[in-house]
Amino acid sequence: MANQQLIDFIKQQMGAGERKETVKSTLRASGWGDAEVDEAMAVVGGTDTSIAAVSESVTRDIFKPRMAASAKSAGTPSIFSLHRSSRHWVLPASLGAIILVLVLGGGWLYKTSADLSGQVARLSGENAAFTSQIVLLSKENNSLRIEADSLRATSSDLEDQLSILIVPSGTSMSQELPVNVKGTLAGSGSAGYTLTTSRGIVLTIKNYRDAKVATALLPLVGTTIGITGTHLPGSKSVTVASVNGIAIQ
Repeated sequence: MANQQLIDFIKQQMGAGERKETVKSTLRASGWGDAEVDEAMAVVGGTDTSIAAVSESVTRDIFKPRMAASAKSAGTPSIFSLHRSSRHWVLPASLGAIILVLVLGGGWLYKTSADLSGQVARLSGENAAFTSQIVLLSKENNSLRIEADSLRATSSDLEDQLSILIVPSGTSMSQELPVNVKGTLAGSGSAGYTLTTSRGIVLTIKNYRDAKVATALLPLVGTTIGITGTHLPGSKSVTVASVNGIAIQ
C-alpha cells in the first residue's frame, strides 16, 4: 500500500507546478526507495493534483523510513533541508579541486624550472667553450704576429747581406756604397779581422790597421757585432765607420 505521506507530498509539489521527474529525484535523494516512490506516483497519477490541499506538516514529515523513530523525537529536517545538506559537500569538493590544480601547477612549474635550469647550464657551457675558442684564437694570432715580425726581420737581414754582393744597376764600380751588417767577429790586430754573417758571408775589415778601429774591435772578438761603413760594389772588404752603433772617431 502506498505511503500516504508520499502521496500527499507528491500532490503538493505537482500542484505547485513541479515536474514528476523532479519530484521523484527529490524523494530518491531523501532516501526513499524506487518502489515506494513509483507506487505513490501511480496513486497520484490517477487523482487531480491541481487543487492539492495538504498541510505544511507533510513537507516536514518526509524523511527516510529507517530514520522515522529518531526523526520524530529529534525534529526531522524537511526534504529540502536534507537536499540542501548535500550542498555541504560542494565546499570540500571545490577545495579538493583547487588543491589538485595547485599540485599539478606546482609540478608544471617545477618541470619548467628544471628545463630552464638545464638550458641555462647548456648556454653557460656553450659560452665557456666559445670564450675558450676566442682565447685560443687570440694566442694563435699573437703567435702569428710574432712569427711575421721574425720573418720581416730575417728578410731585412737577408737583404742587407745580399746587398753587399749585388751591384745596383747604373752604379759605378769605383763608387763606395753604404753597408750595414751583423756577424761574428774573428781575428786579431796584426792579422786583420773577419766578420761572418748568419748567411755564411765572410767580410774582411779593410781599415783594421787604424788604431781606433783596432781598439774598438779587439775586445769584441768572438762575439756578434753590428758594423756600418762602406765598400766598393761587389766587394766583401768593408771600411768600418761604427761598431754596435758607436762611431769610430
